[in-house]
Amino acid sequence: MNAKGLFLSLWLLAGCLTVHAYQDHRHAEVDSAEQVLRSGKPLSDKERMECYHILVRGYLGKDSEKHDRYCHLLLDLTGKAGALNMRESALYHLGLQHYGKEEYDKAENYFFWALAVTDSMRNDKRYSESDIDDNLSQLYGALGNLYNIQDKALLAIEYYQKALPLFQRHGWLESQTILHHNVAELWLSMGNTEKALQEYQQAIETGMATGDSLMVALPRKGLVKI
Repeated sequence: MNAKGLFLSLWLLAGCLTVHAYQDHRHAEVDSAEQVLRSGKPLSDKERMECYHILVRGYLGKDSEKHDRYCHLLLDLTGKAGALNMRESALYHLGLQHYGKEEYDKAENYFFWALAVTDSMRNDKRYSESDIDDNLSQLYGALGNLYNIQDKALLAIEYYQKALPLFQRHGWLESQTILHHNVAELWLSMGNTEKALQEYQQAIETGMATGDSLMVALPRKGLVKI
């Protein structure tokens, strides 16, 4: 599983355990990046974008003012430089920021804007199918969580299911397990125990393939509810 797939798993897992929890699980070198920006050293657009990106990731969930500022600096620069993949990341992180503030309409707008940018990457030879799948997987998962937290169960299931073929294509078993568990929980909340049971069983199957005891225990805990 790549970094984006893992981060999506953490978001999906947050949706399973405490959907209101909002944390950044990564550790970025924010001090070093800010020192580079303050140094006055001439930077290429690529170098400046990389610094902004480190700061965007590092300040998510920690300092909303700095996170917002660096997101918009990154967004402006990517627009001028035509850096679509980095532009998607700026929009995605702005969506996460508003998600964390429970500003769900704004989060949804940024996630859909990021989807539009990702779609435009299909006609650009700089980006591979894997680049596009990475973006789509994290955005579909984020939208699934966004609708999940608002009790829009059918919409949440729709976007989780959009992510599933991407997880299967790349063999992201942990993400598949958590996705099936989330969908099972949603079906159960709507009283459809038959579909919930099917999804829990799928989650157990992929969870066992991961060799991770947490991935096996999580859906089995769900079966207890049935």
